[in-house]
Amino acid sequence: MKSEILLAQGIEAAKGGDKVTARALLYNVVDLDPKNETAWVWLSYVVETVEDRKICLENVLVINPASDYALRGLDEITALLNPSPEKANSSAAGRNSLPLLNFTIAFWLGLGLVSLGVGLLETGRWFTSLLKSRTFVYYITPTQLWNLTIPVLFLMLGIIILNVVWALYTRHKIGLFAGVFLSLAFTVVGPTTILISSSSAYLWAALAAILPIAIFFFSLITLVDKDYERKTPAYANRN
Repeated sequence: MKSEILLAQGIEAAKGGDKVTARALLYNVVDLDPKNETAWVWLSYVVETVEDRKICLENVLVINPASDYALRGLDEITALLNPSPEKANSSAAGRNSLPLLNFTIAFWLGLGLVSLGVGLLETGRWFTSLLKSRTFVYYITPTQLWNLTIPVLFLMLGIIILNVVWALYTRHKIGLFAGVFLSLAFTVVGPTTILISSSSAYLWAALAAILPIAIFFFSLITLVDKDYERKTPAYANRN
């Protein structure tokens, strides 16, 4: 009974990202119950070194020789410790592409905060003008409602972009797909808006397209990187 409680606490800590606590709890579980397959599986996820993970997976196979998770994990470790030249080159390319993710996150974070700030500022100005209008208290005119659309659009855009930032930070591929879509949209909308306001502002239009295009390609490069998504055990969805 004690091992079951410790196992549940260890899994919860692992799911929450607290690997230090999870390791301590799961080591206690395997001390009490060395044949606990689930504990060894989760311990393989939270240990610090490849060698420790290998030991955990080997223990899983001793308990359950047909464990698909352990077999695949040991294959990955073998490939990692003895990479072929092609895989070594591929891994190096992956390590080079992931730093682009930091620049992508910084870009969207800045843009999201700016959009949210502009939206809040313009909403405040709208309320101030509304309170000063003679029609307030009795009714709100269609023009006043229309003037609210731009602040609301900025607020919505800021919220959407910050959600994309969170998805990128937590390594969900939806963040990359959303980033690709948004960067394409900004590449079109930004220069078009500038050219509509000033038909001769070609330089500003070009500058407005450079960053979104760069983010578009950075997102595509990171999208094909196999190391982008964080791996969790096959037991992650079980309680």
